[in-house]
Amino acid sequence: MVSYDNSIDDAASWAKKESMPWPTLLTSSKENTRLVKEPIHGVPSYRLYSNDGKLIAEGKKDVFSELKNIK
Repeated sequence: MVSYDNSIDDAASWAKKESMPWPTLLTSSKENTRLVKEPIHGVPSYRLYSNDGKLIAEGKKDVFSELKNIK
């Protein structure tokens, strides 16, 4: 998850509340990921990518539904 929070503690707190099962990065760290070129249309924005960078699901409902299938 890439967070627009200013603090990693705030981002981690929100991720825990939302039951996010993945690591949390601040936007300042996103340059180290494949997400640099992806436009964000709103916050929060949910997208799930495969290991090779293919978009698997978009939107909270679809992302969490897909996560159930791959756990």
